Amino acid sequence: MKLEGDSYPVPSVAFSPDGTQVATTGRDGVTKLWDANSGELLLNLYGDGEGLIGVAISPDSKLLATVGSEFIHVYLVQLDDLIALAETRVTRSLTEEECRQYLHLDQCPAKSQRSILPIPSVQ
Repeated sequence: MKLEGDSYPVPSVAFSPDGTQVATTGRDGVTKLWDANSGELLLNLYGDGEGLIGVAISPDSKLLATVGSEFIHVYLVQLDDLIALAETRVTRSLTEEECRQYLHLDQCPAKSQRSILPIPSVQ
């Protein structure tokens, strides 16, 4: 499989346990999540600009961790989990514009239209 879009060397690759997704890290500090079957880029996760040296996907595919020389970042990669986490931290609903910008949705989902999953604790 050829993954189009990485312009820097890829020091680390991780496959999801079910083999449907692959994550790559770059020296540019960007982690990319790909569809393993089609090679389509699903998600860019922008770090703090530092080079990354490792990536891992949790056994349930809900979390993705990246490693740099002095840090570890853990990301929620499923939209429902991200929304649930955001709802515990914000004091207002997202605007329609914010839903388009941050969630890549044309319209904000209503609370009754989604199931909220428990937020995994990361220590």
